[in-house]
Amino acid sequence: MKYENTVKGKFIFRDNRFIARVEVDGVEEKVHVPNTGRCRELFLPGVSVLLTKAEENSNRKTKYSLRHVEKNGRWINIDSQSPNRLVEEYLKKEPFFEGFGKITSYKREVKQGNSRLDFAIFSGEKKGFIEVKGVTLEKDGIASFPDAPTLRGKKHLEELAQLAKEGQSSYVFFVVQMKEIQAFTPNYAMDPGFSRALEEAYKNGVHILCMDTKIEEENMELDQEIPIFWQ
Repeated sequence: MKYENTVKGKFIFRDNRFIARVEVDGVEEKVHVPNTGRCRELFLPGVSVLLTKAEENSNRKTKYSLRHVEKNGRWINIDSQSPNRLVEEYLKKEPFFEGFGKITSYKREVKQGNSRLDFAIFSGEKKGFIEVKGVTLEKDGIASFPDAPTLRGKKHLEELAQLAKEGQSSYVFFVVQMKEIQAFTPNYAMDPGFSRALEEAYKNGVHILCMDTKIEEENMELDQEIPIFWQ
């Protein structure tokens, strides 16, 4: 995927979940933050950020949207919409999924039970489901999710586990929105409920996928699989 009309800036501070202030060409600008997570380890005064500029004559209240934050010399994408876009691009390549086979087609935003899951996938007559989770939290080369408690995420896991029990192919796809990651783990300290639900889903047959993301300024793509460990 590629962002258009990108500019760089310096982060100043975050007003609230949706708005931050960034210096762009010496001018302080209010910018949209497309991520309601905490991201406290990323949103530090003075760090470099990559923004996209809204089109001319746009009715938006902010001229820019925040996309990447620099940490330790590398970009970390914070856009909560990008993981689904990246996975969709990946599915278009017709990858082979363990326990499923070659993906020949897919549908987005499918209702299943009491939840709406991100993708239904197909391989001939076979059907499966994917729920995508974006990962921005990293410490010492270890990525983890979530960075805030998520009852909605736990509900998705329980739905996928039920599907797996019924013989349906079910997947959680963690998109680590950066490179230089050694492994992924659930964030037990932040959300033990989600973390244990992920363990139970895995034991009940839900497949867990985790890939990092190659980021070159405005260009991004899923890159390599990341090992998962349980605490």
